[in-house]
Amino acid sequence: MMAFAMINIRNNQVKFINAGMPSIFIYKKSEEKIIEYETQSMPLGALTNQNFTINNFEVSTGDVIMMLTDGLPELFNINNEYYSYERIKKELLDCADESPGEIIDTLKSSAAVWSSGVIPIDDVTMIVLKIK
Repeated sequence: MMAFAMINIRNNQVKFINAGMPSIFIYKKSEEKIIEYETQSMPLGALTNQNFTINNFEVSTGDVIMMLTDGLPELFNINNEYYSYERIKKELLDCADESPGEIIDTLKSSAAVWSSGVIPIDDVTMIVLKIK
């Protein structure tokens, strides 16, 4: 089995499919809010016949798209607590006006401080796109 997500952006229209990956987060600059696109598709190869939903949304200048693996939200701290999707949404909302690299650095820094040196048990991978 393999988790997989694909995103296609053309003329400010976004189409994506998600096969077993975490939610995709969209920061809508015009509304100053985070929208979580959660899909419940199985990973590739989990079933012999699987149909995947094509999700659609529109983006505008200043919007941010964030895709990630489950390593960041499932990062533990010394109290054995998860970093969480809610914390990611809050951090993204706080730094969404920054560049994609700065957003990633901010989240990495926040996670490092929060985890107090606990080594991740999974990969921590993020992709951040900012619409021009």
